[in-house]
Amino acid sequence: MSIRHPRENFYFIFNSEHANTHWIVPSLALIEEANQNKTGANAGKYAVKFCNLTKACLKPRPRFKKYEKFEMMEWAESTGSSSA
Repeated sequence: MSIRHPRENFYFIFNSEHANTHWIVPSLALIEEANQNKTGANAGKYAVKFCNLTKACLKPRPRFKKYEKFEMMEWAESTGSSSA
């Protein structure tokens, strides 16, 4: 994926129906968590895997647990950071 102009109060929302989970990740955190492709057709773009595939199902990776809550968006609204 491309992450153009990462900045504060700019969020990405990801959803996995199979894992029954969603993640809200600030763009500045996403560029830290994701891997940036160095070569090939997708050089400069980012890739992130939120789940592990097991024999039984998809399991969310524990390191992304902190992004599973919508409270992050409520905080942005309470600070007046969102534009409604």
